[in-house]
Amino acid sequence: MNNGHNHEPDNPLIALQNEALVAAQADRQLLLDRYTNLFDFAPIGYLNLDECGGVLLSNVTCATMIAWERAKLVGRRFELFVAEPDRRAFRDFLATVFASDEKKVCELQMERVSGKLLFVRLEAICSTNRTDCLVAVMDITQRKLTEESLRQAQKMEAISQLAGGIAHDFNNILTVIEGYAGVMLMETPDSDPWHEPLKEICSASAHAAYLTRQLLAFSKRQVLRPESLDLNAMVLENNAMLQRLIGRSVALDLKLDPKLHPVWVERGQVSQILMNLVIHARDAFVGSGTILIQTSNADLDELTLTTETEVVPGGYALLTVSVTGCGMSEADMGRIFKPFLTTARVGQGTGIGLATVQNIVTRSGGHIEVSSEVGEGTTFSVYLPQLKKPSETQSSSLNSTLVFDSTQLLGGNQVILLVEDDDSVRQLATTVLTEAGYSVLSAPDGVEALRLVAEPSQKIDLLFTDMAMPEMDGTQLAELVTQLRPGIRVLKMSGYISDPATRKQISEENVGFIQKPFSPRDLVLKVMSLFPFDTVNNARR
Repeated sequence: MNNGHNHEPDNPLIALQNEALVAAQADRQLLLDRYTNLFDFAPIGYLNLDECGGVLLSNVTCATMIAWERAKLVGRRFELFVAEPDRRAFRDFLATVFASDEKKVCELQMERVSGKLLFVRLEAICSTNRTDCLVAVMDITQRKLTEESLRQAQKMEAISQLAGGIAHDFNNILTVIEGYAGVMLMETPDSDPWHEPLKEICSASAHAAYLTRQLLAFSKRQVLRPESLDLNAMVLENNAMLQRLIGRSVALDLKLDPKLHPVWVERGQVSQILMNLVIHARDAFVGSGTILIQTSNADLDELTLTTETEVVPGGYALLTVSVTGCGMSEADMGRIFKPFLTTARVGQGTGIGLATVQNIVTRSGGHIEVSSEVGEGTTFSVYLPQLKKPSETQSSSLNSTLVFDSTQLLGGNQVILLVEDDDSVRQLATTVLTEAGYSVLSAPDGVEALRLVAEPSQKIDLLFTDMAMPEMDGTQLAELVTQLRPGIRVLKMSGYISDPATRKQISEENVGFIQKPFSPRDLVLKVMSLFPFDTVNNARR
C-alpha cells in the first residue's frame, strides 16, 4: 500500500558503498592534511605563481621569510617583494621558466616588509598545462655573508702578501732616508737654511713609513709592543701633526680629562687611531668645521655590553672623536668598518682607514663604537684597556723621563754586534750607535756574526739583528748566540714579519724589538732602554 511516501528499500550493498566512500574521503582528507602540513612547514619556501608572477599559493615558510601574512600574500605580484635593482632580473627569470620544460635557477635579493634585505635562491619549473609554475625559495643570506667574509679575507691576505713583498725593502730604504736626514737635522742649527728642508725630508719619510705601517696594521702583520701610556699626552703629542693633516679650514677642539687613567697599548697604534679617525672626520666636511677630541674614564659592565661584543668588562679609557653637521645613513653605518669601502669623496679615501682602526683596537683588547645621524654628526668611541698591573709602568718610565737631543744620545761602554744584510741600513745604524758612544761590531749575515761570537776574547753585550735575512734569519741567529753567550741582550728589528707565531713570540718574550723604519733617536732610545742603569748615569752627565 502506497501512503504517498517513497522509501528506498534497504540495500546492504549501497550501505557498504556509502561507508567506503566516507572512509575514502576521510583518508583523502588525512593525506591532504599531512601534505598541507609538510608544504606549510617545510624549511624551504614554496610558491605557486601564474604567468604574470601573481601568487596563487604560498606556504607558511615563504610568508614568514618575507614577514607577510600568507592570506594577504596570495593574489599579490611576487615581484613587489623583490628588491628594486633585481626586479628586471626576476621578470626575465619568470619568462624563461614558462618558456622551458626544465628547472631554472636564479639568485636575487628580496625585501622584507620591514625593509631588511635577504638573499634568496629561486628554483622554478613550469606546470604541464603551462598555466602556472612551482617555485622553491631558499634563504641564502648567511651563505652570501660567509662568501663575502671569505672574499674580504682573501683581499686582506692579498694585501698582506703585497705589503710583505715590498715592506722589507721599502722600510730599509725609508730607514736610511729618515736616519741620515735625522742625523743631519740634529747637527744643523735652526738658523741654517738647510734646517727646514731637512725637516721636510724627515716629515715626508715619516709619512711614507706611516702608510706602510697602516697597511701592515690593516693586515695584522705588525708586532705589538704595548706599554703604559698617558692617552692625554698622546693626543697633545700628535696635535700639531693632526692639525697639519686636516688643514686650516678645520679646527681641533680638545677636551681631555685630567684624571684619565693610563692605558696599556702600543704608542704607534694610538697615533694611527688618532690619524685615521681625524682624517675620516676631515673628509666629511664640505667647508669649514670643528673636530672634537675628548677623553674620559669609562667602566663597561656586562649590562652595557651586547652578547655580540667580545670585550672583557672592566675599566677603560674612552677616546671620542666627534664631528657635527654631517652624519651617515644607516646603510653607510652598516659598512663603515668594512675594508675597501669608503664614504669619502673620490680621491680622499683608501677604504682601509677605519678597518685599520677596528683591527688595532680589537688587537689591543679594546672596543670601538660609532653613532651617527644624517644632518647631525658622527661620533667614534674608542675604549682602550686601562693599566691593570703597577709593574707595567716600568717599561715606559725611561721614555717619559728623558728628553732627547743630540747632546743626550750618550751610550755606555757596551759592545753591540749589529747584523744586517742591507749595507745602507747597516752603515747607518753603525754611524748612529757609534756617535752615541757605543762600540759596534757589524756583520752582513749570521755566519759572520757567529764567527765573531765564537771568539772568546771578544766582548759582546748586545746582539742587534735584522729578522729577515737569507740563509739564517734573526730568530735562528739569536737562539744560537744566546746558547754561546748566555745572558746576552737581544734587540731585533724588522719592517715586516709574516709568521703569526713569530709575531706572538716577539710580543710576549723578554727581548727588545724595533720596527723599521726607525729614526736615530728611536734607535738610541731603544738601546738605552736595554741598559737602564748606564742610560740613567749617562743622562745625568
